[in-house]
Order: sequence, then structure tokens, then C-alpha cells
Amino acid sequence: MFSESIDYTVCSTNEKKYNRINCNLTAPITKYAAMTITCLTTNCNIVVLNEDDYIMINGEQFSLKTDYTNLNSQAFSSLLNDMFSSLNKLFTTEIDESGRFKLCSNKSFHIDRMTYNFQLITGFYNSSFPIYSDYDQVNEYYFIRAESVGFTLSTPILYLISNVGMQSYRNVNQHELSGAKIVMRLNNSFSSNCPIIVNNADFTTTILSNDLASLEFSLVDAYMHEVKLLSPMYLSINIRAIKEETIPSSFELSAMQERSTLFQPNEMQK
Repeated sequence: MFSESIDYTVCSTNEKKYNRINCNLTAPITKYAAMTITCLTTNCNIVVLNEDDYIMINGEQFSLKTDYTNLNSQAFSSLLNDMFSSLNKLFTTEIDESGRFKLCSNKSFHIDRMTYNFQLITGFYNSSFPIYSDYDQVNEYYFIRAESVGFTLSTPILYLISNVGMQSYRNVNQHELSGAKIVMRLNNSFSSNCPIIVNNADFTTTILSNDLASLEFSLVDAYMHEVKLLSPMYLSINIRAIKEETIPSSFELSAMQERSTLFQPNEMQK
């Protein structure tokens, strides 16, 4: 029997999609319920670059051809340099004094495009492609430098979104507004291979009780791209029944008024 409040713990079981949870929870007898994700727990094994990610330079596609969950900017630059060297390509990369990614060559070149994860880690996530190289007259080489510092562990904020609840909106750029049903916010202050434990009291969502029969949760980054986890995700969920206020009908209101008149003192009726 459903009490006024009950707590659940659910976890993801699909090895390919550990960032997703589908569950069926017992619903209260009331029409509406309040849902709060009180805690999210997982290990910080986020794939920041996978075997399908690539950068295309002068029409040629380059990939590290493996999955990485722990890459700082210097290690990433060294991996790219080793790759270019093994392919006898005259490209080198470096991280400048400000932490920005820089691609160099002795000949003019351009970056045609790169996959989403490559954009995040190199700092080109707000850039438009293709990007053409500039010439450094002092050092006599061509280069392309990112204007932003790359994200080496996904974006600074992660979100847990659901198929139920209220839309929360965010600015994508100057011209568009995007919405998602956010039920929890995670500030990315954790470290790779360490536990992620995030407690939450900010987002309480009022939903139809029947929606508890088919709940879906997904962990996404700040741009609403799904985060690939290599460890299961656990959620603690509090469900609270919302009692409905009884609104009397017009007939019941008339009857109540008549009864109140009958029980008034005689002086009041005169």
C-alpha cells in the first residue's frame, strides 16, 4: 500500500547506455505526485573521446581509434603528435600558455570539420567550419588556434533529464531557445575514475501519478548530448502523494448556505 511518501533506488543495466534508466514505479492513489531525484551516484568513467571521433584536415580524416575516459590537454596533444608522426604528416599540435589548442604546419591548411567530442576537447565547440590557417611571420609557420579552452571531462554542467515534468529552457545561441525536462543538475567538479555523488533538493517535479508507470531518465551534458558512461548509474527517487483539494459543486454550496442560515441565532434571522 502506498503511503504519503516513499523512496526508491533504481539503476541502469544496459551496458551500451549506462546513462539511461527506464523504470516502473508504484503510483499513489492521488491524481498528482511530487517527484524528487534526491541523489545520483555513479563512477566518473565518462568517455570523452571514442574510436569513431575524428578531425578532418585538408579533406583527410584523422582518428585516434580508441576510447578515452581520462585525457588532459597535454596528453591529448602528445597523442595527436604521435599519430601525425606515425602517418608521416607534417602537422604538430601544442597547448599554448593560455591552455588553448594549436595546430601547426609548414604549409597552408584548413580544418574541414570534426566530431562533437573532438570539438569539446580541442575548444572548437563554438566555432564554424571550415577554419583556415593563419601565417606566423616571426616563426614562419601556418597555424590554427582555438579561441576557447577545451573541456577534458565533458562540460562543466551535466543534467539529468526525464520524459516527464516541466520544461526548463536554456539559451543555445543568440537566436534560439531550447528546452528539456530537467530533473537534476550536476556541477562537474569531480575527477576521472572517482565516484560521483550528487545530492539534490532543487528540482521537485509535479507529475501525473500514472506517469510513474513509464519513467525515463538520461544523463546529458550542457549541450544536451548524451554522456557515455562505462559504469552503472544509480538514482534515489522520492515520490510524494499530493492530496487534492475538494471543490464543492454549486448544489453542495447552496445546501451549505441553507444549513448555515437554519442554524443562525433567531436575532440574526430577523
